[in-house]
Amino acid sequence: MMLAARTWRARETGFTLVEIMVVIAILAIILGIATPYLSLWLVRAKIQSSADQFQRSLTWAEGYAIRSGLMVAVTVSGPNANGACAWTITPTTTSTLQSVPSFNYAQFSDRYHGITCSVNGPATLDIYPSGMVEDPTTSTLSSMKVTFSSTSVNNAANYGYWLVSLSGGGAIRNCAANSVNGGYQCVLQ
Repeated sequence: MMLAARTWRARETGFTLVEIMVVIAILAIILGIATPYLSLWLVRAKIQSSADQFQRSLTWAEGYAIRSGLMVAVTVSGPNANGACAWTITPTTTSTLQSVPSFNYAQFSDRYHGITCSVNGPATLDIYPSGMVEDPTTSTLSSMKVTFSSTSVNNAANYGYWLVSLSGGGAIRNCAANSVNGGYQCVLQ
């Protein structure tokens, strides 16, 4: 009687082949459903990350202008043939003790492959120690809006757009946008 009880418990502790196959089938179905959403999420994350990088550069430029009492120029170069963007931050002094943020086309393409930007407003702005932002060609308060999106022509709207704006008063805003050239307005997600 004791031997039969031990044999029964030994068989009870393992999994059968059918149980393992059912679990694998369920995982395959879940993976099949989740994969398209995962790739969509990854592209959206790259779009937002590129916009965040640009916002950090603008914040550095504004902070440096205010702290140092010197003007800082911000220049954004729109997409090149590969869709990559570039920007430079140029303080009016060459004795900057800090690392000046900038992104050239190669850096942008390597880090944010498949992401592009479009610039609305002047490509170069000057940030003054007061925090005010001016177009150097017209010497008037001005603003710049840069929208980041996917380079995929067919599915760009599926991935969404991300807007970084720098207003004439120095306010920097980073938000989801409804379209690349549809008024550059922030939307709630």
